[in-house]
Amino acid sequence: MNLPPGATAPDDGTPLTHSETKKISIHLSYPQDDSYTPSTLAVRAGTGPSDLQDVRLVTLEKPDGWITFDVSSEPNEDADAFAPLYAYVIQIIIAQNHMSGKDTHVRGLKILGPVEYGILPFNGPTLLIYIKQGSGTRW
Repeated sequence: MNLPPGATAPDDGTPLTHSETKKISIHLSYPQDDSYTPSTLAVRAGTGPSDLQDVRLVTLEKPDGWITFDVSSEPNEDADAFAPLYAYVIQIIIAQNHMSGKDTHVRGLKILGPVEYGILPFNGPTLLIYIKQGSGTRW
């Protein structure tokens, strides 16, 4: 079993699959959803539901469209970007809505891992054009 450093397997028989997560993208629309729009998100991660730890707190001011943020706040080895988060469970908590709203509208959610070159059946300039023209957020 390939566990990240310091991780332990849960005892409840849950199948283990950890992922390397770099960013989270969430699609919100304050102009359309008003008080239903989240203003504060908390991200927790861990090896199971019983050991989740806060890894990021994000405050949003009237968001409209895809908002992408780093999951980790720890720098990588080169100190030029954030280190990926290794977790089996990621929990995203809507901690607060704009104008103290009680319900929430989230229009989309993406969990983004590192870009892996060479996973597509083609390489070279065609791959670079494909990546540059993609609609996703690059980092």
